[in-house]
Amino acid sequence: MISGLKKMFFNFQKSASDESEISYNLALATVLVEVMVSDDAVDQREVEKILEILKNQPDLSDEVDSILAEARSQSKLAHDMFKYTNVINEQASNEDKDEIMRCLWRIAYADLELDKYEDHRIRRISELLYVPHSDFIRTKLEVQKELAS
Repeated sequence: MISGLKKMFFNFQKSASDESEISYNLALATVLVEVMVSDDAVDQREVEKILEILKNQPDLSDEVDSILAEARSQSKLAHDMFKYTNVINEQASNEDKDEIMRCLWRIAYADLELDKYEDHRIRRISELLYVPHSDFIRTKLEVQKELAS
């Protein structure tokens, strides 16, 4: 019984330390990738949009390809987005979250088609980021207007 408790405690410590090793940029990239893969069809335009977004992140331009590869790996292993959105919540302002929402919509619309699974995934991410529903809708409409012009 004691060995079982030790094992459980060790696994808890390991998962807690794994979470603390996630950088903001990796968390952001993983959330972006999660939208890209949500419809089970990865379009090259979506990949290019993510690369464009990541290249615009401060102090990340040199590591974009490696961070994207790591994010794709993290996305495959993740059973939920909480540990990634938690990192974003700790470091992002409301304005940052607004921009993140616009980026999520840009990825979803990169292939010129919004899939219901992409919409659902963005909705879940917005809830985990504590983005009000009105901002969820507003950023979606902003991106749609962007694409129409």
